[in-house]
Amino acid sequence: MVLGEASTMLVIGLAVGARAGAGLGQNRGRDALRPQPYDPLTISLSAVALTAVAILASYLPPRRAARLDPMAALRDE
Repeated sequence: MVLGEASTMLVIGLAVGARAGAGLGQNRGRDALRPQPYDPLTISLSAVALTAVAILASYLPPRRAARLDPMAALRDE
């Protein structure tokens, strides 16, 4: 359930971010390296890296919380 919600937000964020990055890349000033305004390799590698981080961030904490005994957690509160 947590992974499903996180993946929905991830897809929306990647779509908006890729579009904004492509649009803002065309409006950049002069660069020393003069890269292309829309570099598909950079955008796709960034998307892969962000996806990996988002999956880890939404998988590890719920997995750790699922290992706890609910009664022990309530007693500690």
